[in-house]
Amino acid sequence: MERRTELRTKLLLAALRHVTFDGWTDVAFHRAISDLGWSIEEYDRLFPSGPPEAGILLFQLADLSMSSALTQKQSADFRTRDRVSLALRIWLTFLNPYKDAVRRLVPFMSLSGNNLLGLECLYHTVDTIWYSAGDKSTDFNFYTKRALLASVLSSSILFWLNDNSFESEDTWGFIDRRIENIMSLQKLRTKVDGLCSRLPDLSSLLRVIRPINR
Repeated sequence: MERRTELRTKLLLAALRHVTFDGWTDVAFHRAISDLGWSIEEYDRLFPSGPPEAGILLFQLADLSMSSALTQKQSADFRTRDRVSLALRIWLTFLNPYKDAVRRLVPFMSLSGNNLLGLECLYHTVDTIWYSAGDKSTDFNFYTKRALLASVLSSSILFWLNDNSFESEDTWGFIDRRIENIMSLQKLRTKVDGLCSRLPDLSSLLRVIRPINR
């Protein structure tokens, strides 16, 4: 990890306990700067775009942790759904110590001035998950897979934020069910595409149907 990234990460982690009370604001980061004994100028240098940039870094750190851990934990006999489900678990487990800060971050990144950054961040996460899970698709499935997983990730975050079960067991069950749903949709799509490819075109159908209607 390069020196600047190390400093950014150190400041972010120091600020998270203040974010719980002060939100994703300059105040929270100024308090962290004071805790570290740094100058205010250091905050401006490390996060020139302020709290939104710091929020993105938190999710990026989760992405890196997930990608690295998934490479080590998955085995060759894992199904794709197992890899994706495991990736989501690892990602949320990394964020678990900072759950209160994430609870403040989700609505913060949904604000009109931050929502585009939030969407870019969401896309980066789902893209990293599929890539880490071994997805090699380059056709239209590339986009549909990421769109479907984005909906799963978004709903899983909201479920996890309100989950008080032991070691987030309810969240893991929720993720498994959602993953099963999107895999079923993918199978259905493949069957429909295969059926459509075997159907005659509309003009051929009309030539067959027209004599029947006379």
